[in-house]
Amino acid sequence: MQTRFSHKAYNWRVTTSVRRIASFTVVVPSFNEAATLRTNIEAIRAYLVDRTPLADWTILIVDDASADETPAITAELAREDERIRVVRRASNGGVDAAIRSGIEAAESDAVVVLDADLSYSAPIVGALLETLTREEAEVVVASAYAPGGEVRNVPGLRAFLSRWANRFLAYAVNERVRTLTCIVRAYRIAPLRLLLAHNPKGDMTHGLLLDALRLGMTVCEIPARLEWAPRRRSRMGLRAIARRTGSVLSSALKERPSLALAIPGLVPGILPLSVLLAMLAHATPPQIGIVASTTFVVQTASLVVFGFHSTNFALRTLLARRTNNERRVVRNIT
Repeated sequence: MQTRFSHKAYNWRVTTSVRRIASFTVVVPSFNEAATLRTNIEAIRAYLVDRTPLADWTILIVDDASADETPAITAELAREDERIRVVRRASNGGVDAAIRSGIEAAESDAVVVLDADLSYSAPIVGALLETLTREEAEVVVASAYAPGGEVRNVPGLRAFLSRWANRFLAYAVNERVRTLTCIVRAYRIAPLRLLLAHNPKGDMTHGLLLDALRLGMTVCEIPARLEWAPRRRSRMGLRAIARRTGSVLSSALKERPSLALAIPGLVPGILPLSVLLAMLAHATPPQIGIVASTTFVVQTASLVVFGFHSTNFALRTLLARRTNNERRVVRNIT
C-alpha cells in the first residue's frame, strides 16, 4: 500500500506542483477563544489585505463546539467580511478533528493552518506560502526548533516536553524535519487530501507529517518564532500530555525501532526495582546477582545510546546555527 501511495504522490508532484497558488484558505481551529479571537482574526485579516492582493484568500474558522461566546463572535466576523467563513462542529473533537473539518471545507489551491492564539504571528502565512511556491513543496512547516527559530514565553514544563518530543521525532526521521508537532503549516490541497485518504482518522500533527515523508512528498520547514501571549496558560491536562507523549514515542519507534534501546536508560529506579522483583520471586542470591548485573549493563548501554543521540543532535544544531550566523554576516557585508 505504501508503494502505491508513494507512486500517486510522485505523479501528483510531477504534473501539478509547478502551478502557482492562486487561492488559499487560512484554517483557524478554535475552542473557547472568546477572549482573543476577534483581535487575532482581525490581525490575520489585516495582514492578508496588505500582503496578498493578488491571491484569493479565505479565513475559515472552525468552532469546535465552544461553550463560551466564540460562536457569536465568529458569526459577527463572518457578517463583517464575506471572506471569513465559519464551520461549526456539533461536538468537541479536539484540535485534530477541527483541523480535518477545516481542510475538508476548504475550496482553494492551498491551506495554511494557524492556531487561534497566534503563537506564530500572522506574517508566518506569507513566509509559508512563499516557501511552498518557491520550493515546489507539498508541505511547509513553521519550525521553532530549526536553526534561526526561537521559543519565547512558553512555560518551562511545556517547552521542555515540546522540545524533547520533537528531538525524539527528529532522530527518527534523520533530522529531515526538526519540528513535527506544530500545527502551523502550509499544504497544497491535492497532496493534503491524498494524505487524509491514506490515513482518514490519523493524527494531524506529527502523524500527518510522518505520512508525508513516507509517501515521498517534499516537506520543507522554515525557522519561526513561537511566542505565547503573556496571559496564556497551557490547556493540556495530565491525561492529554500522557496521550500525546505515548503517541510521539509510538510514532518515533515505528520510524526507527533502534531508538527503543534508549528508553531503559530513561526509567529511574529500574535497577532496584528489578532486584526487588527478583527477591519477591524467591530467586537465589546468584540469580539476583545475574538480574542486577544484566539490568545494570542494559541500562548503562541504554544511557550511552541516549547520550550519543543527544550529543549528536546538539552538535548538529550548534553547527547549523554557526553556519546560519556566518551566512547572515556575509549577507550583511555584501
